Amino acid sequence: MTARGRLFAIVDEAPISLVGQHDLPDKWFLVARDAFNGVLLWKVPIRRWGWREYKDTWFNLRPGDIPLNIQKRLVAVGDTVYATLGYQAPVSEIDARSGQILKTYAGTERTNEILCLDGTLVLSVLSGEGVKVMAVDAASGTQR
Repeated sequence: MTARGRLFAIVDEAPISLVGQHDLPDKWFLVARDAFNGVLLWKVPIRRWGWREYKDTWFNLRPGDIPLNIQKRLVAVGDTVYATLGYQAPVSEIDARSGQILKTYAGTERTNEILCLDGTLVLSVLSGEGVKVMAVDAASGTQR
C-alpha cells in the first residue's frame, strides 16, 4: 500500500525457517517506509495476527487455509492509514507520518476488508456464519 511517498505493509519479522518442523513464534508489525529510499519511518506491533489465528498448524498447508481477504485489511489515504491491528481486532486509524494510533472504531471487530470512499469506511465484517457490510464515518466513527 502506498500514499504520499510512503509504503505501508504488514510484515512478520520473525525468523523465516529452521531445519525440521518448528513452531516458530510470529512478530507481526504494520510498517511504514519511505517510498523513495526504503528508510524505516515507523512500525506498530500487531498482536494475534498470523496463522495461529485461523488454523491449528503451519504444516499440512491446504488450499483455503489462508483467509481470502487477509491482504485487504490495510488502506492508506493521504496522511491516514486504516488497518486491523489483530486478526479479529477492530479497525484503527493511524497517523501515516508518525505511526500513532489516533482512534479505534467501536463495533468493527472481525472486519475482513476495508475500503475508504469520500471519508466513509466501507467494511466487510464477519458476523456469525455470514458477512455484513458496514459504513462508518471516518471522522466521527458513527455507523451509517
